[in-house]
Amino acid sequence: MLWTKQTCCWQTSYRGLVVAFSAILLASCGGKLPTLEEAKQSVAETVQSAPTIIDNGKFELTVGTPIGTSSCYVKTVAFSANRPAVVQFSSYKDPKAESFPSIFVRAELPAGATSLAAGQSLSGQVYLQEKADGAVWHVDSVSPVELSVTLADGKIVDATIARGAVINTESGTSTPISGTLHAIVQ
Repeated sequence: MLWTKQTCCWQTSYRGLVVAFSAILLASCGGKLPTLEEAKQSVAETVQSAPTIIDNGKFELTVGTPIGTSSCYVKTVAFSANRPAVVQFSSYKDPKAESFPSIFVRAELPAGATSLAAGQSLSGQVYLQEKADGAVWHVDSVSPVELSVTLADGKIVDATIARGAVINTESGTSTPISGTLHAIVQ
């Protein structure tokens, strides 16, 4: 390589940038670079102080207009051998802590089943109340909603209300219902 004034200047300015960057890096680290152990400790502390994301599930339904909740829980209730197990989805973990809108979905599992599985289709009842003193929407006992389970892994259950209608207790009007449930297993 020929040494010219331009090559020499470029190398000098490049070295200057490296020196300047190193000085900035050292200044931001309190004058010294951390050891590997110090870096690991710093990362561990950062991870511990990071906020935990809590998944409480959710209902996203449409009954004329969208209605959603910030929580959805599911539990399976098994009775005697002669009765089918029941799955219950609710927008509250504890009935004493019910908030609104409040949603409750109940469906019987297929004969012999004791838990939910992806691909199951269930017929069920829906009860929905938008506010504490408001009307209750419910399924006609003759025409249950169709619930399709899309995920059931023991911790989370995702399902879709594919077909159905609910009746308003105050007005008596029937309205189609559809939507999704993302539930945390209790």
